[in-house]
Parts: sequence; structure tokens; C-alpha cells
Amino acid sequence: MKPLEPEKLVLIGASTGGPAHIEKILRALTADTLATFIVAQHMGAAYLPSFTKQLNEKCDISVALLQAGTTLERGVAYIATGKPQIVERNGTLFVSEVNEVHANYNPDINHLFEIFSPYCSHRRILGIILTGIGDDGARGCAQLASQGARCIAESAESAIVYGMPMRAKEQVVGIEVHPLHRIIEIVREFGVR
Repeated sequence: MKPLEPEKLVLIGASTGGPAHIEKILRALTADTLATFIVAQHMGAAYLPSFTKQLNEKCDISVALLQAGTTLERGVAYIATGKPQIVERNGTLFVSEVNEVHANYNPDINHLFEIFSPYCSHRRILGIILTGIGDDGARGCAQLASQGARCIAESAESAIVYGMPMRAKEQVVGIEVHPLHRIIEIVREFGVR
């Protein structure tokens, strides 16, 4: 059976304080969600499989580790590690390989957002920067926005650490700023419409 190809992608980047926020977002989704989710949560590579397993046990949608050979499917949330490479063949997106991160962050949010920016022309993409220290994701979010993606930064009201979302707010033209509860509403609406 051919997998349902994603027409809508939600890319989420988070760091300090992110695991609980990601869980809240993914637990709010129902099994009829049509979007595909890819989450880049700064975390040691050794811990990402157990984080993925815990989320999969708590959520109505499937949660899986994004690894080489993965074909992206609708209604699934993938947890990224390293620097995945995405390839499109006949409308199907899949991961060709995952390279180790030789930078400050694992996974690299900028990289994740940048590799999906070419797909903005024929897929609906929502890029979200959640709580975290530093500026990872701001550059990639700016690239997504320049290609027509809708981009959101978490507001200081709900962010545990207002570093990454503040940098995104400063650097991304047209970015929306919302507290977590509103981001959850937007993601749910995006996933079913």
C-alpha cells in the first residue's frame, strides 16, 4: 500500500523547556490529523529514542524517530536527530540519510527548516519556534518565511526560556507571535483543514 503523501508539513523547533511543550502540542492532535509533523528538540542523540517512545505511548497520532529510509506519511509526528537529508521522488518525501551534527545543537533546527524550504512551492508548511536558549532556528525560519511558509514564534508569555523565539521574532519578516495555547489551536486547525 502506498503511503499517504504529506501535503501539509508542520516543522517544530525547541530547546530548553521544549519536551513538555511538544508533548502538549502532539497530545492535542487526533487520529484524523492530515498533517505530517517533524520535531527538532535539542537533546542528546542517546535520549531521542526514549523521548520518541514516551510520546508515542501518550499520543493519538503515531510518533516515530526520523531516520534513514523513513517515508514521510500523513498523521505521523517524526522526532528528528542529527541532520536528515530529504529527497522527493514522484511526490513522495523520504529520508535518504541522517548525518551527525558537528555543531552546537542536536538536532540542528536551522538545517531542518532549510531543507524543507524548497517544498514551500507545492506543500503547505507551518514552521514553529518554541522555547529555548540561543538562536537556533531563526535563520531557517527566515528562509521558510521567504519561500511562503507560515511561521510562528512562541511568545514570552508561555516560553520557559525566551531566547530562540525572541531571535526568530527579531529576524523573521511577517512571523506571528503566540502563546503556547494559541499555537496548539493553530496546529490543530492546520492539521484538519
